[in-house]
Amino acid sequence: MLNNILRVLQIVRLFIKYDVDKMLVNCGSGRCKFYFYMLPWNWFRKRRIENIPLKIRMMFEELGPIFVKLGQVISTRKDLLSDDIAHELSKLQDNVKPFPKDISMQIIEKELGDKISNIFSSFTAEPLASASIAQVHSAQLKNGKDVIVKVVRPGIHKAIEKDLLLMKRIAEFLTSLSDDFKRMHLIEVVNDYELLVYDETDLIKESTNAKKIKDNFMNSKLIYIPEIYWDYVTRNILVMERTFATPINDREELIKQGIDFEKLATNAVESFFIQVFEHNFFHADMHPGNIFVNKVDNDVQFVLVDFGIMGSTGVTGGHGGCQCKSGDWGMTGSAPFVGKRFAGSNAEAWCNCACYTNWPAGGGQTGQSSYCGNWAKCCAGGNMGGSGLVKVTFA
Repeated sequence: MLNNILRVLQIVRLFIKYDVDKMLVNCGSGRCKFYFYMLPWNWFRKRRIENIPLKIRMMFEELGPIFVKLGQVISTRKDLLSDDIAHELSKLQDNVKPFPKDISMQIIEKELGDKISNIFSSFTAEPLASASIAQVHSAQLKNGKDVIVKVVRPGIHKAIEKDLLLMKRIAEFLTSLSDDFKRMHLIEVVNDYELLVYDETDLIKESTNAKKIKDNFMNSKLIYIPEIYWDYVTRNILVMERTFATPINDREELIKQGIDFEKLATNAVESFFIQVFEHNFFHADMHPGNIFVNKVDNDVQFVLVDFGIMGSTGVTGGHGGCQCKSGDWGMTGSAPFVGKRFAGSNAEAWCNCACYTNWPAGGGQTGQSSYCGNWAKCCAGGNMGGSGLVKVTFA
């Protein structure tokens, strides 16, 4: 109980430290203004709040790994956030403060039942990367293979449980303040986050996911999945082949390597469609920290890591009776394609082999794309009138 109270006080302190209370004064609701004008320093506020995206990111970082993971999730939701805030939150991907290296080494030896020196010919105690749920060390096995050693953060389950409860309270409070917050569906965002975050703490499950997607893309030039070393896998430890490929968001390095960006885009779309429509099993955490690029025989190959969050269409073969529905427009297109993307006049549609363009609000399909059959170009010029949320359902 005391820990929860202290955590609430910490969150309130950080809200004030990073001017979130001042941001919320401007949320447009009289009730909202009443709450935050109760704080005396908001009575005589004259200067505009500067660097809002930076302050929001810094607050997430200081709130700890569970909030950082939430920031990662919502950084991809351009329908909820402005571009500048989404861009700033995307920087949370790989910059989480690591936990002490001696604790990490103790966990490795306890989980694997042996000394690190007996398992690895070399081991780097300083983390190679540190994320919200786990951190990664570089090492080399006795057989000379370069690997990474992924270690789940100690006490992460209790931290998740405590912070999720507070997230739900915050989401409920913000939703009650104004219609703008209601439209963001914050409660649903947190509920969805709860479903996925626990999966990421089980490295046996992640290893099984990696094996399945590796088997699906065996001998593929599109996607490469690093090898899992099963003798060194537990719920809290994962040893995997290390990749030296280039992060997908390192544009300068990709240019130096002569990567064809048009080919990169084409292969990205094709590989995703293969996962969804052929394998019915896909990587569902495709932020830049999990995607690397290799140049193989003048082609572009993706190297994927981090398989804690995977998706499945729940169907087998063909197009699976895929339907694209818009809850706001009340229209349904029954074709083998999948809709994606949100409010505005330039909503996107992802399609497999059929694509309808120029959907007016409240109407049905009026035209068929001439690009059908080419996944990279299909729906490139699609336009959906009005505004609403295009949802995907599978019959």
